[in-house]
Amino acid sequence: MREKIVTFFEKNSVILISYALALTLSLSIFTIYDCAGTIPIWIIFPATAVFCIILYLVCNLADNHHFTGGVVIAFVTFLLARLFTTVSQIGLSRYEVGFLEWLLTKGSDVDGAFYYMLGLFLFFPTFFCITVYYFSQTLYRMFFLTLLSLIPCVLYVKVMSEINNVYLILIALLNVGIFIMHQRKREEKVKKIGGFATVASSVTFILLLFLVTSFIPKVTETPYYDDFEDLFMGGDTSSDISSSFSELGDYSGDASGFFSISNRKLYTLAGDEISYLKRQNFDYYDFKKNRWYADKELAATTSTPDEWFTIHQYLSLSGLRNAILAAEEYEPGFISSHGIKESTIRTKFNTDSLHTIRVQAENFGAIYYLSTSNCVNVMVSRDEPYYVTPSGTFFSESTPHDKDFSYSIQFYNDPLTQSTWIKNGGSDFTSKEAVAFLSDLRKVLSDHDDLLANVATAFLRQQVDADYYHSLCEENNEQIPEEIHELALQITEGLENDYDKASALAEYFHTSGFVYDLGYRAPSKSPVYFLTQSKRGTCSDYATAYTLMARSVGLTVRYAEGYVPEHGEMYWQHTIKSKNSHAYPEVFIPNVGWMVFEPTVSLEDNTETGFPSFLNFFLKFRMDYGLVGVVVAFLVFLFVLLFVIRILAPLLGEGIFRIRLFLLKPDKAAVTAYGRIVKKGQHHGISDATKKTPYEMAEFLSSIGCDIHEMCYLVEKVLYGSGFCAPDKSVITSCYKLASKALLRYRKP
Repeated sequence: MREKIVTFFEKNSVILISYALALTLSLSIFTIYDCAGTIPIWIIFPATAVFCIILYLVCNLADNHHFTGGVVIAFVTFLLARLFTTVSQIGLSRYEVGFLEWLLTKGSDVDGAFYYMLGLFLFFPTFFCITVYYFSQTLYRMFFLTLLSLIPCVLYVKVMSEINNVYLILIALLNVGIFIMHQRKREEKVKKIGGFATVASSVTFILLLFLVTSFIPKVTETPYYDDFEDLFMGGDTSSDISSSFSELGDYSGDASGFFSISNRKLYTLAGDEISYLKRQNFDYYDFKKNRWYADKELAATTSTPDEWFTIHQYLSLSGLRNAILAAEEYEPGFISSHGIKESTIRTKFNTDSLHTIRVQAENFGAIYYLSTSNCVNVMVSRDEPYYVTPSGTFFSESTPHDKDFSYSIQFYNDPLTQSTWIKNGGSDFTSKEAVAFLSDLRKVLSDHDDLLANVATAFLRQQVDADYYHSLCEENNEQIPEEIHELALQITEGLENDYDKASALAEYFHTSGFVYDLGYRAPSKSPVYFLTQSKRGTCSDYATAYTLMARSVGLTVRYAEGYVPEHGEMYWQHTIKSKNSHAYPEVFIPNVGWMVFEPTVSLEDNTETGFPSFLNFFLKFRMDYGLVGVVVAFLVFLFVLLFVIRILAPLLGEGIFRIRLFLLKPDKAAVTAYGRIVKKGQHHGISDATKKTPYEMAEFLSSIGCDIHEMCYLVEKVLYGSGFCAPDKSVITSCYKLASKALLRYRKP
């Protein structure tokens, strides 16, 4: 019995290993989608194993009995496809999301998804069994098996899930096992196909892999993905980066400034969460060149961080609330006299504390220091002086900070506090009303020597500075095209306060069919064309259009360039990479301060297209340029490597063989050289080369213009003669060279 088992495994070793590969690939997919959370593992594993056995038996039948097997496999495929379609339709009606969309997002909004788990079970084992069987049993193509084995890795990247390392190791080992065993039986097992079919199948598989890896949006927070980026996509901190990232610019970047395939890490952040960090602001828009410029006067007017902190440390909404309550105590009726709602003041703020973020440069030195819209302070440990402009751009005048430098940012910017304050009417002021209110507030508190007068002074100073900035931009605002002004008026019609207007303008971009597209190059860079024609562009297009629209209806707005950090491994950790560059508008809201409003739509918002709804999901597909670069570089490297191996390996082998001839004794050298000539003869179409005697081989080679009779005579003397006289080795090597050249020229009739 034991001998029978051993014989069975020896005879069917390749098919058993290929079956194990198909089973492992299927189970790895089920692990990625956490099928065990819906279906018990003790059901999944045996059911998959049995299902794969049935599919392999069907494939084997089709391989050995083409007609009968073909009918059977066609019927089985049709039946499984019909079941899969039915399951998908049930899933669509139950979960209100398509199977493909669920597959590529892991169906985060779908609880359980039993029917889609069943769809996985029907689709992937069938696909893996048929393809693995074909490429390992019918047509041996190790390259295609490798591509199939990449599918679980590609899917885990796409759906931000974990893949067990055991499966990765098993898949790799099984691929190696199939390769080794097939090498042993290659001549008798492998079926040859024509060159055209080989090329066609190669192109098809490469195209499919390219589409899967390149056009389907990836999730960058996937486990292992950071390491992948570090290795292949420039996510390390050692690569150089252009000066546009490290210096303050004279004018804003265009679309190309926010399009980068590089994931070069610039900073690591630790501390409270924040969405936007800026490097500088721009003030005037050049309608001819379609770019933003900074006001030279503002850029030249600087203060020290200590002077900045003296004022801005009091810009807390909870502090402003306490100041108003104190003024009401000193002068009853103060709140009502300024039209402030009672609910505005009576609502407590528990979260409006001073937030801190620690910034660590990752081998990246910049002239600026990151800051927020309402940055209170940037704390730097080194002695070299640095400055801040009225717009809150912190920078060093002399040299960039060190490439491993760290500093801290402090700010008041709690969204919950701001929304509560605004919702209760805290920002329902015009600029003139805000100046009058804050002036009275400061006077009341100063008259009573209350330290909260500092809060009123800080908010008043901020309001006055914002009004001054608004006046600086008036001349530039007069150049805003009428089309933009009319559209902005239409959007903000009936709205009274600045916050509602700013929100409505931002909402317009998210509900009017705009598309975020880094690769789009419009025939015109005009913001009018973007708003009325293309509705497609980068963050710089959105920020420009928003800023001009907001200014045309009287809002105080500035154009900012900076970064949107990514989440790190921990909730308190974030990273900034070169690809995180972003342009956005900052709007001044009375009694609140500068706030970021986001007009740029995300990829998920690219759905308002006018196409049928079932096409919207496919329209979300965007070229993942980083992954495209990796795939292209890998394929180019692979083909170059294969080409080099194809050219150099024979040359290297030939050189080693001739060195070997030189080292062997003359009798062994003669026999070894002759054996090599026989193998080459077989390779070049002389099928009966092994059956020929040395003399017959010499006669054959003589007929194609090569005389090696002298060497063949020596070989016969070694093999059949009673004695052997050592010849000159040069005779053997020269005959071997002549024979090798003749066989290269030989073409079978």
